[in-house]
Amino acid sequence: MELYWNWRDDMVYDDADYAGSKVETPRNISGFPWAEDSAVAWELNDFYVVLSSGVKGPGAIYQSNNVINPEFFRIDVTTGQPVPRFARTARLQYDPIPLTYYNFSVRDIPLKEDKYIIDQYHYFEKRLSELVVDKREAEGALIQKWKVSTGGNIDITYKRKSSSMLAMVPSIDGNDYGIEKRPLVEGGAAYHLVRSLSSSFGDWQDLGEITVPNNETSFEIEAYYHDGQDLYVTTKYLTGNVASVTVKELYRVPGPIILICEGGFLPVHTPIKLADVSPDMEHITIHALGEKKYLLGSDSTGMKLYELTGTELIAISTPTGIGVRDFYNAAVVDGALYLAGGGNPSTEYKDVWKYSSSQGWQQLASGLNADLYKVFIAGTDGILYLTSQIPISGNIVDQITMTYDGGSVSVGKITLADFSSTAHEYCLYDDGALLKGGIGSYETCQPFTHPWYKSFSIGTTVYSVAGKGDRLYVGTNSTIRVYDISDPNAMVLKSTFTTNRRVYDLEVAEGDIMYAATSGGIYKFNTANPNALSQLSFYSTPYNYQYRIQLYNDKLYVGDDNGINIRNKDNFARLAYVNIGSAFDFAIANGELAMYWDSFWYSGLDIRDADTLTRKAWENPYCSTGELTTDHGAFYLSCDGYEYRFAGLPNTYLDFFELNGDMREMAENHLYNGWVYIPDGNKVKVSTNNDVPAVCGNGILEPGEVCDGDSVYCEDIDPVQWNAGTAYCNSTCTGYDTGDCYWSGC
Repeated sequence: MELYWNWRDDMVYDDADYAGSKVETPRNISGFPWAEDSAVAWELNDFYVVLSSGVKGPGAIYQSNNVINPEFFRIDVTTGQPVPRFARTARLQYDPIPLTYYNFSVRDIPLKEDKYIIDQYHYFEKRLSELVVDKREAEGALIQKWKVSTGGNIDITYKRKSSSMLAMVPSIDGNDYGIEKRPLVEGGAAYHLVRSLSSSFGDWQDLGEITVPNNETSFEIEAYYHDGQDLYVTTKYLTGNVASVTVKELYRVPGPIILICEGGFLPVHTPIKLADVSPDMEHITIHALGEKKYLLGSDSTGMKLYELTGTELIAISTPTGIGVRDFYNAAVVDGALYLAGGGNPSTEYKDVWKYSSSQGWQQLASGLNADLYKVFIAGTDGILYLTSQIPISGNIVDQITMTYDGGSVSVGKITLADFSSTAHEYCLYDDGALLKGGIGSYETCQPFTHPWYKSFSIGTTVYSVAGKGDRLYVGTNSTIRVYDISDPNAMVLKSTFTTNRRVYDLEVAEGDIMYAATSGGIYKFNTANPNALSQLSFYSTPYNYQYRIQLYNDKLYVGDDNGINIRNKDNFARLAYVNIGSAFDFAIANGELAMYWDSFWYSGLDIRDADTLTRKAWENPYCSTGELTTDHGAFYLSCDGYEYRFAGLPNTYLDFFELNGDMREMAENHLYNGWVYIPDGNKVKVSTNNDVPAVCGNGILEPGEVCDGDSVYCEDIDPVQWNAGTAYCNSTCTGYDTGDCYWSGC
């Protein structure tokens, strides 16, 4: 039997604590699962040795007195040298469980001749009056999701997108689907179907691989459509021994396509060929008119429309006036297909066309005085809205309105409330060495320019905070307090809900709902009244503390004294669970759940599948104080004053990257109007990037201040007058107090 090292910095001690190769009796050895094997227990005892040089590799095996390269240890800021550490953890090796890795990165949309955008990125299929488009700002890796509301206003939400994703599509089942093209080591690529719930900001679940219908390495998926049941895709590949010939085909992937994980493996989806597609057809999109599916695209002669009938694509007569469009905008509204604008490098189209099975093609408008290169098409209450996605200036865009049959055409302009700005949220700035709280969006996080700018005393220990707009909910030892935070200079108490139980965590959900995890059960509240909470239900758990609660995939995840539970969000019925010890904290990202747990004998850090709770990777640290969170798809742990980014490895180990951070900035918080409210002892503190007046005493050097809470050597102020003593910043931050400065002589 072999024991494997998994090096951990937060479980080791300095040379001053254990000099030489001292062997220490393992802590609570009788509690380890392999303790019944006395030989293993003694062998484990021998593993507690100095590890201060040598080479560390992923999943490497270490024996007694083996050493680890010092470059993996913390650097002493005084000496500039690595601090030798003592590894104090080991465990049995089990067979690895495959892990899914997500790599998000910026992917700009290529532009040609000013506003011309190539077809691969021109738009993604739309349903239910929604459109998903790539965000073109430099922050990238976000997708804007547009939806028309009453009066033609556009509501914009955001979703993260992986760098390997070809495109994504909102489905009529309310969720978003995507196809990821993942390169293979041996060459070629694998195509995986992924899903994200409509309420998620970008948590993509792997639904399994889509098998490639042939062995051609040139195989590509060009377009696809999801109707809530089946997935339709068009494919392209090259074949031929002498001259390469392009082959295009239409396939259906039978549904329902749901997350099924049997035996630790995801399903494989096998496409069924429906029809051959003309190899000359480019820029293909797939649409549904009633029960029938249509392919829209173009070739060298003009736009083409085909209706899928059985295993054939029947060409629909298309007017020559539609022209050739390398780029176009199309959407199905009220049972008809609308085509508008677009063009090619030499021609910009200013028209609107409509196709229905009963009337064929009709031109509704032409010569429109508006930007129709990239247009969002949607309809509501009998009105068709065509909204440009390219601003004229600032947030102002063109918008055309007309009735569904082309009447009452009007050209105007609207202001998009959230177009030029990115989706701002609380984030963690991670440069590989520092971990700081901040405000930003995916791929861009601006650290706080004014951390801990203000502090509001609550008068009792604050265990949790959550918020909804300008209302902040504060969980204490026995109450939930509701504060008005519309004025950042004051927190006005509006009401107090008495729980008589410690409120460890709060979770605000859509639909005016909030959940609370307490020392005696789970609360469900209605938050419609901004000034007071209304209790909807309470699930009692006597002698079982509830520490952490999160709504994910429309289910409640709860960490309690026994482990992790997945519960029904309405009646709290338990759907799945793992009993492993007190689950003090957990975080969920990319379909994985990281949790810190502790039992009477030992503790651990696990990464599990978020749907099945299957254990994928783990470690056995001990943290007397800590915080676990996720940001940008990565997991972070604060353990006894040390901060780490960590990830699961295929061999079931965890890989740790040490950072210099602040545990408080990893806690649950609430962002409102650029102000972030963070719990800290018996206070709620506020950090921000907003422009603020200088405040003397907050430890931050701000405009108008010479110093703020710091000190300098007197000789640095005036080496002629003083060569000894320390000068401290004065009470007004206008200079240093030199009362303790003196000349010590030669």
